Amino acid sequence: QCGYLEVYNERCRDLLGEGRNLKLREGKRGVAVDGLTFDLTPSADDVMNALWRGNAHRTVAAMKMNARSSRGHAILYVCVEELNGDAGKRMGKLTLVDLAGMESSKKSFPVEGASGHPQRREEAKHINTSLCALASVVAALS
Repeated sequence: QCGYLEVYNERCRDLLGEGRNLKLREGKRGVAVDGLTFDLTPSADDVMNALWRGNAHRTVAAMKMNARSSRGHAILYVCVEELNGDAGKRMGKLTLVDLAGMESSKKSFPVEGASGHPQRREEAKHINTSLCALASVVAALS
């Protein structure tokens, strides 16, 4: 099975659940996403179809450096189970993350207007803040 979400302007959106907003909660096992849609995906083709379907709900905009620029981070969860008869089952989880790129208003700006466009400026602020936070986490773990 797989689930797919987007973090856009500090909000989580369910990409397989028609883009509805999701809530995060912190529990004993870490952070969880309440209500994330998980599709049954018995084959690799099914996972790819879910990925394509979810991509249709991602937030994108035409920018000078990229005609279809993702404006948020995306996270694809893939859970695989193997049934081993009497031996039970084994389970593995794979998490793939597509990070939106660092924004520089001098190099990449919206095609539809100036880099001062309020929505694009707000997106760039959130993208840059989250990437800086991620860099701090990676540095702390190194």
